[in-house]
Amino acid sequence: MKVITYYQVIADSTAQTDCAFFIEFMLTVIEETLSESQIITPQATLQDIPQAVLEIMEQYPGLAEFCQHPRSCTELQAFYHLNDREHFRKAVLAPLLDAGWLLRTQPDKPNSPRQKYFREH
Repeated sequence: MKVITYYQVIADSTAQTDCAFFIEFMLTVIEETLSESQIITPQATLQDIPQAVLEIMEQYPGLAEFCQHPRSCTELQAFYHLNDREHFRKAVLAPLLDAGWLLRTQPDKPNSPRQKYFREH
């Protein structure tokens, strides 16, 4: 396969006054890049996610996005609309931590009042 450079494609598209070739080239590059990144860092399949985590995610849509940034226990509890702290810890927080789905910002101090929880990107 002949390697075509970005600049060659721009020149050809300009000469033909047609951007279709350039767009096709860029989409191919994007597709190849995404394919390569999935090989290097594969995403978890549904079979890899514990049932308890799947149930929690189903019950609370938007959880993965919300947990992209470190959140305190209070913030997470508010997201879930759960008033009972103990129930939240047992029914939601513990299963997510046990499965490795959520991580602690201070793993060496699990009971720290400054502890926050996040989802690794």
